[in-house]
Amino acid sequence: MCGLPGSEMPYFSRNAYATVACFGMNGAQIGTQKPPNAETFLSDAQIDAVVDYLFAKVVGKGPITNAVCQDYYGPTSPVCARYP
Repeated sequence: MCGLPGSEMPYFSRNAYATVACFGMNGAQIGTQKPPNAETFLSDAQIDAVVDYLFAKVVGKGPITNAVCQDYYGPTSPVCARYP
């Protein structure tokens, strides 16, 4: 939602720095550390869905394997060849 201050990780919430919801700072307070905005903003529901997916499938699950990659991209995806 908020991106990562001082980095290139963009923020995806249109109102991320309109208030102090992100890192306790608004856009003026964060100044030059404000991350770039994403090319496309996401709704709160979309952000919640991404977070739910990450916790269900990625966070704490260890390294990506070929089986995990195929579960996401499908069994014929050439992207998964790089994973054991």
